[in-house]
Amino acid sequence: MTFAKRVRAEGVALFSGEHSIVEIERCDGPSILRTEKGGGPIAEWSRAPAFRTTTIAHTSSARVACVEHLFAALAAFRAHEGVSIFVRGAELPILDGASAAWCALLGELDLPERKPKLVVARDGEVAIDAAKYLFFSSETRSEISVEIDWSNAGRFASSLATRASWNGSRATFVSEVASARTFILARDLAEFEASGASAHVPQA
Repeated sequence: MTFAKRVRAEGVALFSGEHSIVEIERCDGPSILRTEKGGGPIAEWSRAPAFRTTTIAHTSSARVACVEHLFAALAAFRAHEGVSIFVRGAELPILDGASAAWCALLGELDLPERKPKLVVARDGEVAIDAAKYLFFSSETRSEISVEIDWSNAGRFASSLATRASWNGSRATFVSEVASARTFILARDLAEFEASGASAHVPQA
């Protein structure tokens, strides 16, 4: 099997409506994220203030919006090392609206399996609104599970899964988690529209 040395994704950004391009290739050392305005090792980036979006900022003043799906794929592949990412644009393309497309691209690079940088040290539980996150640890693996109470979801409640889990493996993430899409709650719509973030999206 032949693997790519560099992969490329391009498409429309969800919030800005602009066309953006992302190029990813293997490299030595810590993984890097760069833009036309600067960048550096991913460890140097931090979350920037923005309305409910995963926008990150670098000390060079570079910013990139909507990184959650790419970063989820990077975490699943344990790509804290060995990946160089270059973004042309201020926001990542929406692609499939999930992490599956990013996982497919990373898969083309044949990245080596690495040990995780973080592990679950002890069992625990974190509750956020209607969601409950459960963390399990053992000598051989860590597992994260989420349970959600959809009782306020009205007529959609019966069609929504109430539990999902991930055992930390790349294969399980790709097959069971990567296709999950981000959504917004109805109660947040007014604030979201007022922010202007969805101004270019046609109204249904």
